[in-house]
Amino acid sequence: MKVTAEVRDLKKLNGKIRGIIIAFTVYMLLTAGSIIGAVHYKGIFTVLALLFIVFLIPSIIISFVVASKGYNNSWMLEDYDLYSQDGGIFYNGKRLHVNYNEQADVIYVHDLGDHDDLSKASVYLTVFDEDKDKLMDYIRENDIRIEEERVVPGRGKYGMITTLDLSVNKYRRR
Repeated sequence: MKVTAEVRDLKKLNGKIRGIIIAFTVYMLLTAGSIIGAVHYKGIFTVLALLFIVFLIPSIIISFVVASKGYNNSWMLEDYDLYSQDGGIFYNGKRLHVNYNEQADVIYVHDLGDHDDLSKASVYLTVFDEDKDKLMDYIRENDIRIEEERVVPGRGKYGMITTLDLSVNKYRRR
């Protein structure tokens, strides 16, 4: 069954994050260097230190804008060929887990949690709209089991924020 699903290009996102971190690190090193220079030599270093400090807030704002655009541009729609076998759904020979989120009205198809690594998935698809309905019919026809969400709530006031919940959020926009 061919399904169009929303996925995240994590390499593109990680590259954007790496660029922001490097640029901000260079900016902070230049700021620290100009402050140290201002303490010892005065003159031009004092002016540079003041300029770097004044432009700190605009540089933080620019970093947030670039990060936001990078986040939004890291999502894409791709076609996947899923097939049914032995009561499960497979992609490229890998058995996948199927979760249905009623609130968002989407189906998540993923291999998250296999091989004892709960934080990495090689396949994480978000299926919605017409493709969700087609996939749901396919799941019912082939008696594929829809699993409960695997996020275990933690304890305390912020109990829903667990390490697994945070790792799932990098794959989900909906």
